[in-house]
Amino acid sequence: MSARSIQLADAVVALLNGHAFSQAFVAVRAWRPVTDLKSVTALQVHVLPTALETSQASRTRVQDAQQIDVEILRKVEQPDDLPALDAMVALAEEIGDFLRQNPPVVAPAARALGFELFPGNGHLAPKLLDELHLFGSVVRLSYASFHS
Repeated sequence: MSARSIQLADAVVALLNGHAFSQAFVAVRAWRPVTDLKSVTALQVHVLPTALETSQASRTRVQDAQQIDVEILRKVEQPDDLPALDAMVALAEEIGDFLRQNPPVVAPAARALGFELFPGNGHLAPKLLDELHLFGSVVRLSYASFHS
C-alpha cells in the first residue's frame, strides 16, 4: 500500500492526463520542482505532493488536509510575448478549475477545497523570462479527506 500523499498525487496525474486541455501536455509526478530550468524546451507539467496534515475528526475518523502543487513550465519565444504568457496563466486557471470540480478517484476519496495560483513563480519571473525565456506557474490545491 502506498502513502496517501502518493495516491492523491497519482490520482491528480491520472485526472490531468485523462482530460483535453486548451494546451496539450503529459503530467508526471515528481518529488521536487524542476531545477535544471535550461532543459525545459516544451510545455511541462509536474504534480508534487507538498504537505499532509492529519487531525482527529471524531473518535473513529481522521481528517487529512493535503496540498498538491501542479508546476507548469513553458519556454516562450520572447519574454514580452503577452499572448503566450496570458495563455500560460489561462492554462493554470483551467487546470485549477478542472481539478477543483473533478475529485480524484482514490481511497479515501479526496475533495479539492480550492486552489491558489502563483503565476510567473513570483520574484523569479523577470529573471527566468529575461535570461531563459521561461514562464512558470504553480497551482496549489488543497484537498480534504476522511478515513478511519
